[in-house]
Amino acid sequence: MAMRWQCRGGPMYAYQFSSIGPATQANSSGRSNGIDTWCAQYLSGAGTLNVSAPFITPFAAGSAILVGHAMQDSAVTGTNTDTLFTLKEGATLHLTIAVNSSNAIVVTRGDGTVLGTSAANACVLNASDWQYVTAKVVISDTVGSVLVQVYGTVVLNLSGIDTRNGGTGVVDTIGLSFNRLGQDFFIADDSGTIFNALPSNFQVVDLPLNADTAQADFALQSSSGTGFSKLVNQDDDSSYIYSATVGAKSEFGCTDTPASPTTGFVAIAWGQRARRDDATARGSQAYIKSGSTVLNGTALLTTQSYQNQMDTTETDPATGAAWTKAGIDALLWGVKVSS
Repeated sequence: MAMRWQCRGGPMYAYQFSSIGPATQANSSGRSNGIDTWCAQYLSGAGTLNVSAPFITPFAAGSAILVGHAMQDSAVTGTNTDTLFTLKEGATLHLTIAVNSSNAIVVTRGDGTVLGTSAANACVLNASDWQYVTAKVVISDTVGSVLVQVYGTVVLNLSGIDTRNGGTGVVDTIGLSFNRLGQDFFIADDSGTIFNALPSNFQVVDLPLNADTAQADFALQSSSGTGFSKLVNQDDDSSYIYSATVGAKSEFGCTDTPASPTTGFVAIAWGQRARRDDATARGSQAYIKSGSTVLNGTALLTTQSYQNQMDTTETDPATGAAWTKAGIDALLWGVKVSS
């Protein structure tokens, strides 16, 4: 019996500051570029996308939290609001950032207290244009703050406010609850030198596997076809690669980033989806390979159910510098039996 791997989309993504504007959002050089289609997320009605561990590390009380995403939706009507972001500590809701029927941004503490409202038409929703909304939030009783931007323009700036609704002020879950098309969602802190402030625009570019390499230790489910083709659909045990040998590994080529823009890359994220198919304890580790330099992700101690895991790096491990298009396009994604 063995470890099994498969994935959907990536399993590698490029994070890129983008210069595309509202007029080009929907065309082939904008968000609908045919490359990052797996990054689109549609949540209807009361649907909620919550991001928590292991995909983010909890934010300590008083630390800066950066979030953003693109959205496209028909206008909010009546007395409704359309939620952009929620920040929680377990079941405790600290803060909600939303847009109301006047197209104003509204910030509400978890107890229902409205902390601030922008001018009307700060974030105009319609069914044809994308809006890119970012926020920088600090959860605190006394020095809480919320800064909201739309395409880099500040529409609401609150400081010295109480943004903590009980608990300790930690944020371990960040959510989106909306009825719209959403894409290019990020969560970050303000540390480091590359991605430490709110971007005016941002894209998450999916880099699907597209080629096998000579490093191919894993067997293929059904034995026929290519290894990468077993990994591109999240169909669990319908297609996968597998091995029971500690140290066994396979590597794959990935789709290039779009032809334009060629700059502004701030991070690479990579991960895996794996399980073991028997009771034997096994570990799995995904990695990226830049030239001859390998950067291992966090080891995943698997269970008999599929688990997802993701890591991120702001710098090319081969150079120690920020990512370039050439460096990303030459990357290999790999996975190995680590224990």
